[in-house]
Amino acid sequence: MLGVTISDKLSVSDHVQNIVSSCALSVHAIRTLRAHGMCQEDTQTVFRCVVVAKLTYASNAWWGFATAADRQRVEAVIRRGVRSGLCSSNILTAAELIEDTDDNLFERILWDKNHILHALLPDRRRSLEYELRPRSHDRELAPKVNSLTESNFLIRQLYKNCY
Repeated sequence: MLGVTISDKLSVSDHVQNIVSSCALSVHAIRTLRAHGMCQEDTQTVFRCVVVAKLTYASNAWWGFATAADRQRVEAVIRRGVRSGLCSSNILTAAELIEDTDDNLFERILWDKNHILHALLPDRRRSLEYELRPRSHDRELAPKVNSLTESNFLIRQLYKNCY
C-alpha cells in the first residue's frame, strides 16, 4: 500500500529492483527534457526531486534489510546521474542521504512524546556513576537478539555510534 515491496523472507531486493527501474525511466525523461532545452540547474533540481526522492522514500523502513548488493544498486543510480550531468557532483551518497533522514526521524521520535513511534522506544537509562561513551540519546540499549532485530530502524539508531 505504501509502495515498499518486502518479500516473505524480509528481503527488499524486489523493492530495490522496482525503484531502480522506476528511476531509470525518470532519468530517461529528464534526459529528454534536457535535450529539449531545459537548463542544467533545472535538470539537477528535477533529478533531486524525482530520482533522489524515489530512492530515499521510506528508506527508514527498508534500508536496514538491504544487502550490500542492493545498496550498491541504489548508489549506482546516483553515480550515473552525476556522471551524466543530471546531478550535481557534490551530492551526498545514498547512504549519507539515508543516514541523514534516519537521524532526523530518530530525533523527532526521541523528543516528541506524541510521535506514533515514541511508545516503541525503550525506557530511559537510569543515571550511572560513570559514562564511558557518550550517546546521542538517553535510552537503554535494547538487546540484539538476532540479525533481524539489528535491521530494525529503532535498534539501528539506538546502537549507532555507541562503540
